[in-house]
Amino acid sequence: MLTATNVVIGESMRELVYYVAVTLDGRIAGPKGEFDGFLMEGDHMDAINRRYAATIPTDFAASLGIPQDTSTFDTVLMGWNTYAIGRVASPYRHLRQIVFSRTQTADGENLEVTDEDPVSVVRRLKQQRGSAIWLCGGGDLAGALL
Repeated sequence: MLTATNVVIGESMRELVYYVAVTLDGRIAGPKGEFDGFLMEGDHMDAINRRYAATIPTDFAASLGIPQDTSTFDTVLMGWNTYAIGRVASPYRHLRQIVFSRTQTADGENLEVTDEDPVSVVRRLKQQRGSAIWLCGGGDLAGALL
């Protein structure tokens, strides 16, 4: 997990946290975009699910009986490719979801699709009160925000 923190003199800003599965060599996907190499079950998942329950899709967490709140994250940012993988209209309904796309649209509870510059959106979000902002998924969006 990579965390970036900015502080304004006199007040703290929200963190933008790039929370994503990554291999030891720093890859988040296979050479053809595969993401099936990450183990999603096993002993390691209990601690992860407790600490980062907000990062579990809403319906999946409910089916597992995992309570979710917005104390860690209250907003999730995704590029279109990350959003489209789930094939669910609003995968993280418990969070404010912002999906970046220049060509696609979608509707869902707590879901916003925008073609606005991601850096501008993040700067604006960081000025607002709230929990950390979760940057979910692909490297293109992460690279644009870096």
